[in-house]
Amino acid sequence: MKFCTTLLFSIVTCILCFRAFGQTPEDGTNITHMPLVGDETAVSALVASPREYLGQAVIICGFVKVTDFYSNGYYEASPTHFSFRFDEATKEVKPTRERLDVYGRRDMCGPFVDHILRNQKAGDLTAVRLKVRITSRSFFEQKFLDSAELVDWQFLKHDYKWEPWTIESADAATRELQYKKAQEIQAQRSSALALQTKVRKQKLFDHYTAEANAGDGFAQLELGKIFLHGDGVETNLALARKWLSIALTNGSPDAAGLLSEIERNHGRQ
Repeated sequence: MKFCTTLLFSIVTCILCFRAFGQTPEDGTNITHMPLVGDETAVSALVASPREYLGQAVIICGFVKVTDFYSNGYYEASPTHFSFRFDEATKEVKPTRERLDVYGRRDMCGPFVDHILRNQKAGDLTAVRLKVRITSRSFFEQKFLDSAELVDWQFLKHDYKWEPWTIESADAATRELQYKKAQEIQAQRSSALALQTKVRKQKLFDHYTAEANAGDGFAQLELGKIFLHGDGVETNLALARKWLSIALTNGSPDAAGLLSEIERNHGRQ
């Protein structure tokens, strides 16, 4: 009998040691300290003056668990929101007895809930820093219901450092993706526009060349301008002089000014 009792005690001790050894800061049971950042707002301050914080995103630090409690402002909100109970903790991991009912949109915080439920099933709480916002739903007939809307969250890592803000990081990644996509679209548009411009200029050049050779004075003037300015073709002062001179002979008054410009800027090049 004594042997059996000793054996049972040893087994239980091993199980408890194994469980304690396997715990991490994430499970909220074996945490030695709560690494406060310094930007947290005390829940007592929110409760004392809730309307001063109305609409503001504030940071709170402690432990959180999933519940099925929905207060007046969130009555029958279970189809759209998850419900959480937040317990504030000090740096020494002592409860302050300050609590908040926190509600998070289901379309936003699925991964948050999954993480917490895993710990709850193991009998553990989850250490978090939450960004929450007091809204009009946090009141009933002017009375504050000790509730807030979830905005973002951070979990505590093994090295006692906080993970990045989940939603904020996702938003940043989304913005970066959108920026890169916008750049790609702009590059595609610029490339398409450049091709369209090139095709249009080539068609004009072919048209003016055919018309100029047929004796059209306007086409001769335009062809001279194209060679002068290198518009869609290589700049060619000799051909510019040729077609502008022909256009001048055919009575184009603008051709004379352009020929003078060539002489003034380029001489006999």
